[in-house]
Formats: sequence, C-alpha cells, structure tokens
Amino acid sequence: MNIWFALAGIGTFCVCLTHVIVGGRFVIRPILATREIDTISKYTSWYGWHLVTLTLAAMAIMYLLAATNAKYNLLAWSATLLAIAFFLFSLSMIVTRRLKFLHFPQWLFFALIAALGLAGLGLG
Repeated sequence: MNIWFALAGIGTFCVCLTHVIVGGRFVIRPILATREIDTISKYTSWYGWHLVTLTLAAMAIMYLLAATNAKYNLLAWSATLLAIAFFLFSLSMIVTRRLKFLHFPQWLFFALIAALGLAGLGLG
C-alpha cells in the first residue's frame, strides 16, 4: 500500500465532494439562475463545471488504484501532472487577474494533492 497515493486519492475525493456540494450551491446554481448571462454561456459554464467534477473523480480513482497496486503507478503520474497543472493554472489566474488567494483556494488544494502524489512517486 502506497500511503502517499492513498492520501492523495482521499484528498482528491474530498476536493471533488467540495466542488460538487459547495461549487454546486454557490457557483453553478447562481450562474444557471441569472438572466444576465446568455444561454450558451450558462451551459458552457455548466458543461465545464461537470468536466471538472469528472476529472477530479477520475484523479481520485487513479490515485487509489496506484495506492493498492504499483502496476498502476502511471495513473498516479498522470494524476500528479494534472494536479501540478491545475495548481499552476490557479496561481497564474490569481496573479494575472489580481485576485485574492483566499477567494480561490483551489491552488492550495492542488498543491497539497501534487505534493502527496510526488511523495508517492518518490520525488517529494
């Protein structure tokens, strides 16, 4: 059992649940309810939100599979590279748009997941 991958998988699953519950209530529902945004933009946002949900769920599964069997380490590499990419994108969005770090905590979640993944790969 690779405990680092297990922790990364559990952490990613928790982020996925937070995304679904909190993001659903405070982000995507208000976007869908507003009349100030056109239908195409609303449903493009809704579609993207679901893609993030599916990606997070897949990442959690990748880590959990790798945690239980080393033959799945390539999945952990993939999930870790995604976590690093999401971390870097979050940081770049915050910096370039001059946003507040605490208003967009995704960077921290992905940094932690990436660090756990790197530790599981023996790189952290």
